[in-house]
Amino acid sequence: MNTAKTSLNFDFTRAGAGSRAPVVIPRREVVVGAGPHARRCVAWCGLLIDSETLEIKVDYTRYSGDWAREAVTVPGKLGSGKAKPFEHLGRRVVAYLRPKCVVILYDHSINSPSTARLNVYQSFLLAAVKLHCYVAAASDAGHRGGPSPAIVHAAIVSGIKYMEGAVRHHMAVARATHHGAKGRIQKSHVKYLGLTAFVKILTRKQTRHARALRMLRRDLSAPAMRAAARRLAPVVDDRLSSVFDEIRF
Repeated sequence: MNTAKTSLNFDFTRAGAGSRAPVVIPRREVVVGAGPHARRCVAWCGLLIDSETLEIKVDYTRYSGDWAREAVTVPGKLGSGKAKPFEHLGRRVVAYLRPKCVVILYDHSINSPSTARLNVYQSFLLAAVKLHCYVAAASDAGHRGGPSPAIVHAAIVSGIKYMEGAVRHHMAVARATHHGAKGRIQKSHVKYLGLTAFVKILTRKQTRHARALRMLRRDLSAPAMRAAARRLAPVVDDRLSSVFDEIRF
């Protein structure tokens, strides 16, 4: 094994034999979260493995300090690219969510119910960042001031509906085919986490998204969402997702 590419949650030393030098692999972890919610994790293939619980989350630290716009494909100047860059905005939101919709993040035999829901929430946070980057870049490219608030709201709703179905489907398949897989995440929880994530991110750019934000906050005022809010308050605690405060967009 290449020790330079090996990450451990403990210091490892093996004495050398004969002419061989000792093998030393230092503890190599990243710290995610803030304050009492900070966790030590081992980074592996785009994932974070909690050093204590072995729960799994997505590694968003690689975006820290970078401009998210550089990771988003955007149209060129008007006339050189698509004439209607906002025509299928909902499909783009779904495309931003799909890569992170994998059962290993939601399986309750791997992650606690809270961590599984945190993974859903953080997927929405990144999708919201990318949505803003796309809308801003396409608007700046001369596409008549950007999409209407109704189009932005409809695109977000499309993404949330996709996640409601995808999370439910992946978890059902896992329970049927993977020994030990278990757990469910209610559709109302997925919807609340999605609405809350988009409100959190777009509020940072509320000059552009003020009217779309009013629509999202109206959705959050529904009785089912207020009930979900009481259950999910610990999941949407900003200290658990502080890495998103370091992503520039």
